[in-house]
Amino acid sequence: MRFIETHSNSRSLFVARSNRKSLQLFLISLRPETNETGHDGAVMRRIIASLLLIIGFTGAASAFDNPKALVEAIYQPYSAGEKHVDGLEKFYSARLKDLYAANIERQGVDQKGAAVDPDAPGVLSFDPFIEGQNSLLLDLVISEPVLNGDRAVATVSFHNFDHLSLISVAMVREADGWKVDDVASLAGSQNWLLSWLLQYDPFGLN
Repeated sequence: MRFIETHSNSRSLFVARSNRKSLQLFLISLRPETNETGHDGAVMRRIIASLLLIIGFTGAASAFDNPKALVEAIYQPYSAGEKHVDGLEKFYSARLKDLYAANIERQGVDQKGAAVDPDAPGVLSFDPFIEGQNSLLLDLVISEPVLNGDRAVATVSFHNFDHLSLISVAMVREADGWKVDDVASLAGSQNWLLSWLLQYDPFGLN
């Protein structure tokens, strides 16, 4: 999988290292020696989601009454080489936020310091909308979304530095407007789906 990375002092787009450590210690204090399953696991994910709000994992909610406005808002800063300083999670659906929370839960360690889930995929350290950590977008084209009731899909093509990307953005209409429900990379030799990366390790990166 090819992602654009450049050396900079910018903060992580997802979870800062210090926040990851705090979250890991929090998980140790809550987790029993047996793995969470079923109802208990769902409760744990809700606790994690609440903690993420406290430590700044999520930004302020944004409401969009049409799906193209959502995609345009996501890509607006990238063309100027900028980032969403308040994070990307404000654009995410409830389902996608829950997948992130479940992913972070699996990074925890038990009271003996052993990994709870040795096969857990790592916390994503790249921005899925640009397939990298830094951006200088050229030739940005956002398609008209295809709508099907409360679902919509739009494609986005661009060059990020010298890397050609074709991104599919799946969206869902929730009570507070349109949200991103999944992101897929369609260009290159190794395509990926964000929801899969959060649940599995399809490329054997761990």
